[in-house]
Amino acid sequence: MRQALAKTTNKGKYLLGLVFVVLVWGASPLFTKGFVYRYYEPGFVALFDTAVAAVAMGVIAIPRMKHFNKQYLWALVTGFFYSAACIAQKFALKQTTPGIYAFLENLSCIVVPFLLWALTAKRPSFMKILSCVICLVSSFVISGGFSGGSMNTGVILCAVAGIFYGFNIAGTAFFAQKLDTSLYLCLQFFENFVITSIYVLFFDHFSFTPHYGALAGMVFQMLFSSVFCWCLRTTCLKHLDAVTVAVVMPMSAVVTTVFSVIFGMDTVSLSLVLGAGLGLLSIAVSEIADHMEDKKKNSRLEKEETAVSENS
Repeated sequence: MRQALAKTTNKGKYLLGLVFVVLVWGASPLFTKGFVYRYYEPGFVALFDTAVAAVAMGVIAIPRMKHFNKQYLWALVTGFFYSAACIAQKFALKQTTPGIYAFLENLSCIVVPFLLWALTAKRPSFMKILSCVICLVSSFVISGGFSGGSMNTGVILCAVAGIFYGFNIAGTAFFAQKLDTSLYLCLQFFENFVITSIYVLFFDHFSFTPHYGALAGMVFQMLFSSVFCWCLRTTCLKHLDAVTVAVVMPMSAVVTTVFSVIFGMDTVSLSLVLGAGLGLLSIAVSEIADHMEDKKKNSRLEKEETAVSENS
């Protein structure tokens, strides 16, 4: 019973860490949309951001290189989906609002449980599937799907990015449980830099005029939002259910939408309100499912401990 309580306490700690990541990532698109894109095109932003993240994570991971083995090569598989999602998002944000961008990113929630089912043969509970369906409907509503909203290129790219993030979350949860976080992410970030460089140099064109305030802001954003928060998120993912992570992440969309409305980047609409409400409902359903599963596990552990004490 004590072990079960300790596990629950640790879970709460990692859940708080995930909430912190949600808050930071919720504010990040507004900074990029409202400040960085005034000076630089998405291609340069993508290239600069990935370079900063790769170098920073490389410095952090150098002392951990002695732990490298073939298991870390899975980071290249999950990293491909991360890279594709990042590229899609950078170009999507230029063509849509931060609120729509943030919610459509959370299409990952519908991918994760079924991909994990395929990888682990562990069938997700009805409540987990229900939370994912609600999250999917939330994304559709926020994009204007029920109100005749235009499904432009930005909306489509946001949706694709969300699905790719789902593959990254599920793959990380399955393959990286016992791997060092910094070394695992180092491989992902360097792969992201290589793929982004190839894409930008061959398929995108941008002009560069130095604006040191914007560059300094981008460096700070990448070190804090990408490097630190990705390390924290990956660590939390090792101790939390992957479906929970995929469904809790829509809270970043709520944060983004609120600030986006405050700063005039989005307008309050029925789609935004309904989408935000459904997103929060999907989180509540997922948490109820987690609580029910934890209750069953704790009850089983308590019975096992009682049986052991009686036999002794």
